[in-house]
Amino acid sequence: MIIAHERTDYTKERLSSGVLDAVIAKNPGHLVRSAIRVLRARSERREPLASQERIRIEIYTARPSGRTDRAPLGGGEIARIPPVCPEN
Repeated sequence: MIIAHERTDYTKERLSSGVLDAVIAKNPGHLVRSAIRVLRARSERREPLASQERIRIEIYTARPSGRTDRAPLGGGEIARIPPVCPEN
C-alpha cells in the first residue's frame, strides 16, 4: 500500500491512475488561521479554544470501478472519506 501526503495535481493523478492507494491531506488555510489564533491568544495571555484548533484530516482513496456513486475528478475518480478530527 502506498500513501502520499497532501492533495496536489501530482497526487490526484497518481491516485486516479492507481499508483497511489490513498492521499492524506490537511487544509493549509485552516493550519494558518489556527496558528494565528494560537499566537494571538498566547500574546494576550489566554488559552486558545481547543475545540477550534482541531485540525481536520482528509483521506482520499481511488474508487473501485464498480461503484455507482462516483464523481469525476481529473483523469480518474477519487473517493473522499469523511474528515477526521484527531483528539489533541
